[in-house]
Amino acid sequence: MKAFHCFEPKERQIHLVPLMLFPESSNKYRKEIWLHGSLVLQYIFGYEETYKISKSLISLEPRELSQVCNDKSGSHVIDSFLQSCNVPSKHKAAFVDKMRGSFIDLACDRFGSRILDYLLSTLDFKAKGYIMDELSAKE
Repeated sequence: MKAFHCFEPKERQIHLVPLMLFPESSNKYRKEIWLHGSLVLQYIFGYEETYKISKSLISLEPRELSQVCNDKSGSHVIDSFLQSCNVPSKHKAAFVDKMRGSFIDLACDRFGSRILDYLLSTLDFKAKGYIMDELSAKE
């Protein structure tokens, strides 16, 4: 957090993941995901204390989360987030809630579909129902 100048004040800590994934970009609508930031985040989700990092990830806008899921480097960040035993389950649930309305985009993407497959294989029946309802509505 110190390296990305978001350690203090505490309110800036939520900006760590966006700063790591999206370096300065001239195009505000299409941001490129930084490979090295992606690799560092994948590693961090293996740590015991991931609360601040996972909170920062789910603070992204749904459009940005969808972009991360559909990116070849970013999808691995989401994989490590979802598969980590150290990420609070409430953060994983918040991720699924934020992704509502974006499951069609995930299903139609090469990298995003892996995320969707993982969600469908691990979520409870109620959450799977929400996803399937969204997918079947756009059949």
